[in-house]
Amino acid sequence: MSTTYAAGLVVSTSVTFVFATIFIVLRLISRGYIMRWVALDDFFLVFAWILAASLSALTVYAVSLGLGTHMGDVAQSNVVPLLKALYSFNVISVRPWP
Repeated sequence: MSTTYAAGLVVSTSVTFVFATIFIVLRLISRGYIMRWVALDDFFLVFAWILAASLSALTVYAVSLGLGTHMGDVAQSNVVPLLKALYSFNVISVRPWP
């Protein structure tokens, strides 16, 4: 009997990304249309959103390969692609300086 967290990973990633997208769109609307100017931090915000989108898509892809399940339950043909997806996740994610 194995426990899987795949559904929870997809739901939490999707919900978080949707809320982030809503707030980013609202901020850009308020800065662009109401205040009539955007600053450098807005461009950084869009860049961070692009990184978040790629991490969300990569998480969903990794779940389809077996992320969230016990490693013994992952199909043998999915082990190498899953490890590559996890490596890509580590490369893309921004971590604070140790």
